[in-house]
Amino acid sequence: MLNEDSMPLSKKEGLPISGEGLDKDLISPVDIDSIFDCKWNKDGSALVTVSEKNNVILWNTEGKLRASYQGHTDPVTTIDWKNNNMFATGSQDGIIKIWDVQSSSAQKTLSSHESNIK
Repeated sequence: MLNEDSMPLSKKEGLPISGEGLDKDLISPVDIDSIFDCKWNKDGSALVTVSEKNNVILWNTEGKLRASYQGHTDPVTTIDWKNNNMFATGSQDGIIKIWDVQSSSAQKTLSSHESNIK
């Protein structure tokens, strides 16, 4: 389970992208599924991962969970940062969500796409 002593993540070390060779005791079960995209915010102080199990996870530079965002009904396939406090996610449900880091909530939902967002 993810805890205070969890595995560090950094730009130089990269991220575990699959479950192969990972110590499952160091990683939260939410992240053992396939990560479809990940991006650091503009100043490199936070990382968002999105995955096949609809997870949107915000991490700090030590690899500690900062927040988990809920709202997509299908796998989340892409993420992009607007600035250090807002990011957008797109998913196979055809929905784009704009998230606010400080409130940990979706500020806007765009749902007019007829197919998945890549």
